[in-house]
Amino acid sequence: MTVILHVDGDAFFASCEVASRPWLKGKPVVTGYERGIASSMSYEAKALGITRAMSVAEIRRNYPQVAVLNSDYKTYSIYSQRMCAIVRRHAGAVEEYSIDECFADITDSVEPASRESTSHESTLAAYVDLARRIKASLDSELGITFSVGVSVNKVLAKAASKWHKPSGLTCINMLERDKYLASLPIHKIWGIGPSSTAELVKYGINTAGDFASRPTEWVASHFHAPLQAIHAELCGRSVLHFGGPEEEQASVSRTGTFSPPSSDRAYLLAELSMHAEAACNELRDQGQVTRHVFFFLKSKDFVYFRADVKLSRPVNTPEDIVRVISAKLSSVFRKGILYRATGVTLSCLSPETKMTGDIFSQGIDTRLYRAVDALSRKYGKDMVFLGSSLTALREEIREGQHGRSHEKEMTKDTKNRKNIRETARPIMPSRAYAHTHTYKHWAIPFLGFTD
Repeated sequence: MTVILHVDGDAFFASCEVASRPWLKGKPVVTGYERGIASSMSYEAKALGITRAMSVAEIRRNYPQVAVLNSDYKTYSIYSQRMCAIVRRHAGAVEEYSIDECFADITDSVEPASRESTSHESTLAAYVDLARRIKASLDSELGITFSVGVSVNKVLAKAASKWHKPSGLTCINMLERDKYLASLPIHKIWGIGPSSTAELVKYGINTAGDFASRPTEWVASHFHAPLQAIHAELCGRSVLHFGGPEEEQASVSRTGTFSPPSSDRAYLLAELSMHAEAACNELRDQGQVTRHVFFFLKSKDFVYFRADVKLSRPVNTPEDIVRVISAKLSSVFRKGILYRATGVTLSCLSPETKMTGDIFSQGIDTRLYRAVDALSRKYGKDMVFLGSSLTALREEIREGQHGRSHEKEMTKDTKNRKNIRETARPIMPSRAYAHTHTYKHWAIPFLGFTD
């Protein structure tokens, strides 16, 4: 029997702010001031009726007692790392699912005698005791609360963690599974979005219990593979890979939100360059190359402007990617429009060993970035970056990550990692780098395009 633990931070961003500012404890707190809309609310703020995406102006007008704060994504990332580190003390295999969630395979984390019990219920009791210890460590060491779920697979464990929020601990065992699923709305199940919900409802499936009760053969004939996997897990089988599927990922993405919005073309290109570098760093870590680049600009009114380009050869270094983005940027950039986010996705991935084309230039790229990656491993990820990323990086340093949201996506549910920033020829000193003042920061000149 497999036993999975799911840990979910309660109102995570707002809770991190309260943990950092103890005088805010018990008060309504909202993050997202820099975006003009609420992105996270403490439970005290939720009790007032404040919802996600409510405008800051409306909150301040109707709820003057609420503390509305800039988002501090660097701090949230630190809390996320500490959360996973605490869980790893008790479970060797931990999957960092998102910044405020993780899964842990705790099957082998209790004494063998407990795992060999003849009773399913008594066996899970040992794991519940372990989950209780993990939760106590998280709550006390981080100063925020977490909701924890335990079950025989990922879908049921995630459903369990949502059952009693905030600060709950729920175990869904096979003897009580039907009781939990009978009242659980189908759209609340992990992996079932609006379109899948609408499709399931057409067949009279309104709860997780309705879905689990359908025969496997019927589900296989009516729905695609992802829904078949969810059905199997609702029935108690463990079919979803732990830590993400073993097959190669389909794409790597980096996106970022900045404030205030900007209509500066050069700044937007610098943001895209920074994302391209981060995505390429991930490709090199994975030993893969890309043949296809997609990028977007998002306006302050949430309108997307998109473009994509096929590369002439597979690469995992950023110069060629930034060059084609620069050449294509005019097709999506509109003067006078204020943009608030950018993103880059690299797809059509293949193993690095399949690279072909200009062997001479590839040799230079390979040697150069082997040295860049070595410097990053030795001195940290913020040591070397392209000159084309300098404007965006300087702004990020000036803001100290406050008010900037960086996200990384990898398809196929691959393990999350922190964003990567690679560095440049000596730049102006900054408080953000005070702790690394003994190192120099270098920029790789990039003159391969005109703007």
